[in-house]
Amino acid sequence: MAGMAYTVNGQISTIDVYNSPLLFKKLYPKLLKTAAAEAAAEQRKKEKFTGVTASHVAAFIASAADGKKQERKLGYGNIYVRIFGRRSLMAQLYYVGEVVHTQVIATESKPVIPLKPGPRPRRPLPRGRPM
Repeated sequence: MAGMAYTVNGQISTIDVYNSPLLFKKLYPKLLKTAAAEAAAEQRKKEKFTGVTASHVAAFIASAADGKKQERKLGYGNIYVRIFGRRSLMAQLYYVGEVVHTQVIATESKPVIPLKPGPRPRRPLPRGRPM
């Protein structure tokens, strides 16, 4: 497993954890740009903030797992789970029963949009058959 957590103005903003270190390594530059853009947009220059420790991040993830759970089967062994915590939204993508990606987003001041039932996944047409 590999991942990153970042803070904005002394508060945890987003945590991303990937089951595959190679996938995380590939996505890291984009994740870093996103974190930098959010920090720049929300920065408060005149204020001082205390640091966040690994224990803060672990506690935040644990508290995010407590909440109302919503699940959507995406087909082909994929399941998307969202957990609405008191101060966060946790989203997890499962493939064949294993977590591929977990993301925890702080939501104290951000609206959370509930999932709508999606269309049923279509099965691909077998190759070589006429339509």
